Amino acid sequence: MAGVTFWLPMPGVAQALAATGWGLMLLGLGWAAWAGRTLHRAGVALAPGAPPLRLVDDGPYALGRHPMALGGLVALAGWALAAQSLSLGIAVLALALWFDRVQLPREEARLAAHFGGWWRDYAEDVRRWL
Repeated sequence: MAGVTFWLPMPGVAQALAATGWGLMLLGLGWAAWAGRTLHRAGVALAPGAPPLRLVDDGPYALGRHPMALGGLVALAGWALAAQSLSLGIAVLALALWFDRVQLPREEARLAAHFGGWWRDYAEDVRRWL
């Protein structure tokens, strides 16, 4: 795997990290799939930037406002751990910061403009991540 990898001199630690990483990948992908299925059942387009049709606040959206982003980031963090790649881990951290500081505030502003008080009530009751 390209990039800087962790060097772990203790036997079994590398295997434990890889297994944990695979578990996180599956958890993240499952979480994102649940979120996608919830949107699909509500009749909401899954395409980024598509106009919002309705505010979905059930399923994983009752626990966090951006479960697809969270699931993707958890899956990527799991990949970094499974690959024991420090450079990939740093890239995932940078992506998470970009989502939190740039992308999600833009998306939330668009949703607030479209849904008004419904969005404000939802955002007040449900955390951004979990």
